[in-house]
Amino acid sequence: MLSKKSRIFTFGCSFTEFPWPTWADIVIAHAETEAAWGENWGRVGAGNLFIASRIWECNAKNKFTTDDYVFVCWSALNREDRYVDGSWQTPGLVNEHIYTREFIEKYADTAFYAMRDSALIKSTQLALTQLGVTNIHFSMVGLIQDNPWLPF
Repeated sequence: MLSKKSRIFTFGCSFTEFPWPTWADIVIAHAETEAAWGENWGRVGAGNLFIASRIWECNAKNKFTTDDYVFVCWSALNREDRYVDGSWQTPGLVNEHIYTREFIEKYADTAFYAMRDSALIKSTQLALTQLGVTNIHFSMVGLIQDNPWLPF
């Protein structure tokens, strides 16, 4: 139940943050009608590495409490997020417009993405629960998507 001390934090990809309103904007607007406060930490093109990293950056800045609500919209697995020269690069799905064919053939591996993101998702869920934060996790798309750029 929302209280005046409640804060809402949302995380995800373009389904969460986009130039027009998303589910996160609706959730935050509703929370604010209940005198709660909300903040959207989503980003267009974000993958699950970015999403998990931003959750813990948000916690470092805001110190999650048992009054808080964290909503996480996980993204598809086959994304490559990078923190480069002081900023996050979130180009979306791995493709030949961004990465070379050689990079894709050598490093873009669905099994790796599944292991990496399963660990990120589960450890984030467990840690948020351990902190006593109400947390809700979902995905607007299947975690594994067809990608014509990948060689498998």
